[in-house]
Amino acid sequence: MKILHIGPKNYPPAYGGIEKVVYDISQGMKNVQYYVLVQWPQMETDSVKVLPHNIFKQIKLILSFAKINKISALHFHKEVMIPHTIITSVLGKKTVFTMHGCAWRVPKWAWYYRIASYMLDLAACTFTSRVAFVGEADHRHFSKVVFWRKLYYVPNGIETNSLICSDDTSKCVFIGRISSEKNVLRLIEMFSTGDKKLTIYGPFDKHDKSYEQKVMAVIEKNPNVSYGGVLAHTEINATLSKYNTFYNISFSEGMPVSVLEAASVGLNLVLSNIPQHRDLKFPDAVYVDPYAPNIMEHFRGKSIKNKMYVENNYSIQQTVDQYRRLYEQLINE
Repeated sequence: MKILHIGPKNYPPAYGGIEKVVYDISQGMKNVQYYVLVQWPQMETDSVKVLPHNIFKQIKLILSFAKINKISALHFHKEVMIPHTIITSVLGKKTVFTMHGCAWRVPKWAWYYRIASYMLDLAACTFTSRVAFVGEADHRHFSKVVFWRKLYYVPNGIETNSLICSDDTSKCVFIGRISSEKNVLRLIEMFSTGDKKLTIYGPFDKHDKSYEQKVMAVIEKNPNVSYGGVLAHTEINATLSKYNTFYNISFSEGMPVSVLEAASVGLNLVLSNIPQHRDLKFPDAVYVDPYAPNIMEHFRGKSIKNKMYVENNYSIQQTVDQYRRLYEQLINE
């Protein structure tokens, strides 16, 4: 079986939940040959190629690459790949599309953009061979709307580990993409008083340089907050283990891999009260209003409950096994 993954920014991942999921699926699936077409420039290999900028050139590359390498199924990631997914499905290719998050749920986007995004999501659910959702809330919603066909729920998973976090409840951390929908400015504001210290890791949104300037300016004025830079995916768990509490008060998520990673080393969790966070059902988590996150929760040491919960419910092997069954079912039709 040969699977072509299309749409992650890079491979192996420099950062990002989607990139990490693609990496873990491809690396964890035995007796399956994987190929990846990425969006950002990087060193190419026989199995990893960079997509051109033009959509028609991208589709041409996808089709020719699939033919030359005798690909069994195309697996698309990210909403920007929905047109590619629909076109290749209509042309008879066996396609899987994973909905990692819905742009129409992001409050910062204009209403007309959100409507267009919603219509694209509907089209993907209608015309793609198989559609999988990483978020339970998104799966519930579209299963009701597109009621005439089966949509799949395949939650993200992570590699479990033996690390355990700090007992020092004053040590807090955020790891993720630093953008307005992650509500980072409000998160920094939460640490303007009190004795808790927050370290922020992650890349800044390339589409909005002004946001980076705003974030760095308020960090410089806040002695309780520091910026730790961008982490390689191999450094994340070891870095998380130095802290006690993980904060993510974002406005929108698909299914946050960073929260799963934080729980895997026993961190306590302070999360925004969006369905994508509540659906995770972690035992030691506090949910706050992202528009008024005025709760500075005090935990008692590390959370073994969170660590055990993620090991039992969100291991990457469960995700890999579900995708294998989905691939096999599709290919054997």
